[in-house]
Amino acid sequence: MSKQTIKTLVVDSDDSAVTYLTQLINDYSPEIEIVSICGSISQAINAITEYHPQLIFTETELPDGSGFGLIQNGHERNFRVVFITQNCEDAIKAFRFSVSDYLLKPVKKEELVEAVKKVKTELAESGSFDGLRNYLGKLNENDTPLKTLVVYNSKGFTVLKTDEIIYLEADGFSTNFYLQGKVKLSISRNLKFYSDLLPGSSFMRVHHSFIVNLNHVHGYNCEEEILLTDNLTCSLSAAHKTQFMGYFKHKK
Repeated sequence: MSKQTIKTLVVDSDDSAVTYLTQLINDYSPEIEIVSICGSISQAINAITEYHPQLIFTETELPDGSGFGLIQNGHERNFRVVFITQNCEDAIKAFRFSVSDYLLKPVKKEELVEAVKKVKTELAESGSFDGLRNYLGKLNENDTPLKTLVVYNSKGFTVLKTDEIIYLEADGFSTNFYLQGKVKLSISRNLKFYSDLLPGSSFMRVHHSFIVNLNHVHGYNCEEEILLTDNLTCSLSAAHKTQFMGYFKHKK
């Protein structure tokens, strides 16, 4: 095996999709060596133990679980992940888990080549690989930087810079984003979804209807209002007041 070869697992229960992907890999990414093809999470776990892959291409939805669950399995293994999905909204989770890339079905050769290029760069820069448990631990820390957030609507998606998000507001089953420059976006996801997604180092739930970017907080008044960038305000509930006040009490 060439030193430049990347040992790779393909995890997908769709035989036609696997055939198509492997043909693309053979034609356009010869540095990829497919050491095993798995149709389920359980098969993939066994293959990880046997082959110690450097890269896994995995479908997000598998017969016995989710591809996201696969990378949270807890094995001390060293690999990068490229998700393959038919659902563009899974890209949100992909960004959250900081995987190398994601590919939408049917996979385009240009996107495959770009994904492999990213993986090669990551492998070259890392020199040696961290254990998977350490890798996932870093991803799950609240202080993990999240510079962009992908939000979807009926017309496509928008990539938001998280430092430009001032606050989020619950609006029934939707969420309103208030951005710098007095821009407002309405997205058909509930606030709880983004509460779980945004990093706790800079975003805080301050009310059942509001999440604020702490970097955009300019003050607080006796009317239980948080003062924000662009002269915006939102309410601070009693349930969240101690946490909010404590953050600024200890902030130097």
